[in-house]
Amino acid sequence: MNDQEIKNRLEKSVVFFEENLRKLRTGRANTTLLENVKVQAYETVMPLIQLANISVVDFKTMTVQPWDKANIEAIMKGIGAANIGLTPVRDEDIIRVHVPDLTEERRKEITKVVGTYEEEAKVALRQVRKEIIESFKNDKEATEDDVKYITDKLDKFIREYNDQVTKLADAKRTEMMAV
Repeated sequence: MNDQEIKNRLEKSVVFFEENLRKLRTGRANTTLLENVKVQAYETVMPLIQLANISVVDFKTMTVQPWDKANIEAIMKGIGAANIGLTPVRDEDIIRVHVPDLTEERRKEITKVVGTYEEEAKVALRQVRKEIIESFKNDKEATEDDVKYITDKLDKFIREYNDQVTKLADAKRTEMMAV
């Protein structure tokens, strides 16, 4: 396994972490807040992104424009049921969603969630490290020196990616606490 393959596996954990951070509500309008809201439509449950165009009007308002007008009520019900603190308002053929300011208590709760996501990302990085080391240990041709070399190299990579995760989490915490 070469360095690029190792970095690609580690990068996947960081990308997943970033996606989780983007889904957290920060008091600003962001389409990722609504994209995965589940909506009962066409006799199945679908993510909102498959039923409508979601756009940001300004930093506090989003619009949802269903491709099929018959789904407006189902979309409004889905947004309300998602329990994300957003209330949809129908405006003819579109739905407006105002993003209210977060309370201090809610901001602190979300920063705790950021910490949980951060720890999960670091655990995922360590898991990748463990899997790669195990695969080298199980390789009949790998010597003890080879295993030591790859372990040292992995430790260096893990430190880099852990630092990256920490910086992302700190930035999100700072963003959450900014009023």
